[in-house]
Amino acid sequence: MNRIAVFSFAAATLMAAAIPASAVTNENGEVLITQAAVNAGNITPGDTPGFPVTISVSGTYRLASNLVVTTTVNGIEVRANEVMIDMGGRMLAGSGVGRNGITSFNRNLRVERGTVRGFTNDGIRTIAQFLAVDTMVVTANGRFGVHVEAVDNQFDTVSYPSVVGSKITNNVAEGIRCVRHCRVENSLVSSNGGNGMTFIGTGGMALGNTVTANALDGIRFAGVGGAGNNTVLGNGGEQLAGGVIHMQPNACSPACPPP
Repeated sequence: MNRIAVFSFAAATLMAAAIPASAVTNENGEVLITQAAVNAGNITPGDTPGFPVTISVSGTYRLASNLVVTTTVNGIEVRANEVMIDMGGRMLAGSGVGRNGITSFNRNLRVERGTVRGFTNDGIRTIAQFLAVDTMVVTANGRFGVHVEAVDNQFDTVSYPSVVGSKITNNVAEGIRCVRHCRVENSLVSSNGGNGMTFIGTGGMALGNTVTANALDGIRFAGVGGAGNNTVLGNGGEQLAGGVIHMQPNACSPACPPP
C-alpha cells in the first residue's frame, strides 16, 4: 500500500470513529434509539456500548424499537438538562434484573407514550426538578413506579413533578412517591404493594384519578395537599390519608374522611 493510500485509509478510519454510528437523527431532529444502537454505544458523548444508555446532550430522543435490559444496570440515565424521551409506544423492559428503568440526575425530563416494566428498583426515578410523566404504563417494578427522590431532604432541588394520563400498577412498593408541588392527574394507580400515591412535603395535588386495590393507603399526604374528583376504593389502609384538602368531591369506598 503506497503512502497516499495509507493516508487515505487512516483519514477514513478517523472520520468513521468521529461519527456516532448509532446516533441516527430523523427529519424532526429526534435521536432514534434502538437495541442495536444501544449495543453499539455512542448515542451521545460518553455513552458506552450496552446499558445504561447515557443521554448527555439536551434534546428529544425517541425509541425506535423495544429495549431489553438483561444485566444489573439502569436502562436509561439522563445526565443533561431539558431532555424529552418519546417512547413511541414501545417498551423498556428490565427483565427482572435491571435496576432502574429511566433515571435522571438533571432538571426538566419528560417521558411519554410507552411502557417501563420489570426493573428491580424504580420504573422512573429522578433526583432533580421538573419531571413530567405523560401517557405511560409503569408496571411490575421492584420498588416504586414513579419516584421523585429528595436527596438529603433537599426538597427544593426535586420539586414540581407531574404524572398525567398514565397507568401505574403492580409495583412492589408505592405506585407514585413524590415531593413538593407534585401533581397527579387523570391516572390509574392500582394494585401496588404500598400506598397508591404518597406526597411528601406540601403542595401535592391529586385530581381525577382512579386509585384502587393498593395494599396500604390509596392517597397519602405527608404534608398538606389537595384532592378532587378522585375515585378511591378497595385500598388496604385509608382511602385518603393525612393533610388532605378536598378541592372537589371525591368518591371513596370505604368512605372518604370528611372535608
